[in-house]
Amino acid sequence: MAVILPLIVVGFSRIAVAEDRRGRVWDVLKSRNFLWFFYAILFLNIAEASVKDLQMGNYYNAMAGFLLCVTIPYA
Repeated sequence: MAVILPLIVVGFSRIAVAEDRRGRVWDVLKSRNFLWFFYAILFLNIAEASVKDLQMGNYYNAMAGFLLCVTIPYA
């Protein structure tokens, strides 16, 4: 649930930008600060799982997680 909600909001934000929607809610969704807040939530969630993988010895999972952290804005 902690990941699904930010992903849904980021998806709506991308729709707002791609389709150039107008309105109070769509303008908020197009805000850069709003988008980066949700990127930060996703980053923290993925980084936490990656650190756990690293501690457990799952090095490939940890590398994949850190790669996801770096590429979140470029989806």
